[in-house]
Amino acid sequence: MKSVLSAPHVYHQHQIVQSDDNKFEALYLQTDDQQRVFAKYGEILQLDVTYKTNNMSYPLFTLVVEDGDGVGQPVALVLIAREDQVHIEQCLNYFGDANDLSGTHCVVLDKDMEEINAVKNCWDLSVVIYYFHMLRAIDRHLASTHMSAEQKELSCLHAKQMLNAQTEEQFDTAVQLTKDELPCFYSYVEVNWLPYKDSISSVGRQLLC
Repeated sequence: MKSVLSAPHVYHQHQIVQSDDNKFEALYLQTDDQQRVFAKYGEILQLDVTYKTNNMSYPLFTLVVEDGDGVGQPVALVLIAREDQVHIEQCLNYFGDANDLSGTHCVVLDKDMEEINAVKNCWDLSVVIYYFHMLRAIDRHLASTHMSAEQKELSCLHAKQMLNAQTEEQFDTAVQLTKDELPCFYSYVEVNWLPYKDSISSVGRQLLC
C-alpha cells in the first residue's frame, strides 16, 4: 500500500493510505489538541471500533485516553477499509511514529485477536482486556449452552473470582474449582481465557498503573 498526504491543515498528523491500484485503505487523523492530550494523559491507551460508520460500512478505529476528570478523550481516529491485522498494524505504527509512547504502560481493548496480535507486534506494551467485554463474552457463551440455571450461575461466580483474583493462589483456586465442578465450562475457559491470564486477571495487571 502507498501513502498519500492529503487532509485539512487543522490536523497535525494525517495520512490517506491507498492500495497499489488506488483503492482506499485507511484515513488517519490526529489534531494538535489530540496529540497534546495524549502526551499529558497517555499512561493508558484504549482502543475501540465503531462499525458501519458510512455508506461503505467502514469501521472507525478510535484511540482513547482518560483525562484528569475521568472522561474519555479520543486522541486519534482511523477510518479503515477492513478490520484486519494488517490495517490495524498500519494504524498503530503510524500513531507510534507520531507520538511518544515512552510513558504509556498498557493498551486496553476487547478480546479481538486481530487487535491483540497487532499491539504485540507493533509495541512493547502490556495488553489489558476490558472487564465488561469479558463478562459479556462469558454471558453469551453460557446463553448458548444447555447448562442448568444453577450451573450458569456457578460458572459466572467462578469466572468473576478468576478475573478478580488478587493473588496467584486465588486465581489457581478459581480455575481448579471450575475444572472440578464445571468441566464443560472449564473447557471453554481453558481455550478462550487462560492463555490471556496476564491480560484478564487482577493479579496479572497488579504491576500496571
